[in-house]
Parts: sequence; C-alpha cells; structure tokens
Amino acid sequence: ISKESEGPAPDTLDETLPRKMKSTRIIGREEELRTMERIYQSDKSEMLAIYGRRRVGKSFLVEEAFRGKICFSTVGVYKKLEDGKDEMKQAQTHKESQLLHFYDDLIASGLPAEGNPRPTSWREAFLLLRTLLQRVKSRRKVVFIDELPWLAGPQSSELIEELGFFWNNWADKQRNIVLIICGSATSWMLDNVLRDYG
Repeated sequence: ISKESEGPAPDTLDETLPRKMKSTRIIGREEELRTMERIYQSDKSEMLAIYGRRRVGKSFLVEEAFRGKICFSTVGVYKKLEDGKDEMKQAQTHKESQLLHFYDDLIASGLPAEGNPRPTSWREAFLLLRTLLQRVKSRRKVVFIDELPWLAGPQSSELIEELGFFWNNWADKQRNIVLIICGSATSWMLDNVLRDYG
C-alpha cells in the first residue's frame, strides 16, 4: 500500500467494510482497511509493505486497524551519520542501538529475558522473534516493524537478508503470521523490500 497521496477524505466510513477493521478514528482509508482485513482473515501467512512520505498516518493506520491483534511491534530509530567520523564505527554503533531497541520490544511483548540473551546480530534477533511468536497462542500472529529503513541503518544488507530468511524459511510456512513492514523512505522500501520480496 503506498501512502504517497492523501486524496479526499469522506465524512464517514464505508459501511461495506468488515466490522473487525472499522475504526471511527480512520477516515478515507476504506480500500486499505479492506486489504488489511483480507490478509488478517487469510488462511496463509501474509506480508504487507506500507511506504510513503512521513506524517501521512501509516503507523496510525496499522495500529488502529490491528488494535489488540499485534503480537510484536518495533520501530527503527533515526540516526544520522556524522560527517568526518569513522563510518564503519558509526554503522556498528547504530546496529547495536537498533538491536537493543528490538530486544527491549521483544521483552515488552512477552519474551522472557531469562534464557534469551540480548542479540548481537540480526540473525539472533529474528531467532528471538521466532521464539516469541511460538509462545503466542493467537490464531493469527501480527508482527509490525515500523520504519524498517531506519532499523536497517547504513549497513542494511544484514537486516534485509535475515528478514528474508525469517520470512521465507519460517514465518511463511507457519500459515498464521501477518508481517507488516513500514517505511518512510520510499526508494529504499522499493529497492530493498518490494523488488526483493515481490
């Protein structure tokens, strides 16, 4: 779903929307809500990529549409590289910071800290996410990764590879995972997600 343009907003929600995805706080997003309801009701695992400029309501739309259904949610933290400083060192510091936030969100979502040490790589982080999801007893398990480009950072290939491995080798085969990835950097999302995952 692209959020590049807002378009006109009607005064009321379309009455043909499924009751589960209706929200009086969302105006003018009937098509997007229908798509989200369809993937939530699907009998297979689904991946949804949402991209577009900042401040148009991408995160709000997901959080409202899947209220009470999200098993794990995390958001990348924006960090700008400083000119004149060692880029490799900054990239490593960025990765460590993002992994710590990801881990904190896993713990907040119910992963026991005992026996699940803080990850030092994206491979370890996605293995922990898998462990968390295996503990969840819901029919559908919704995972929301917001601002994926910020989470990936300047050395994005590792996260993209491990996200792909997580999806292709485990989540897609479970038939009950809904993975929603969101990003404001449209060209990054197109190059690293849509063209890689289809």
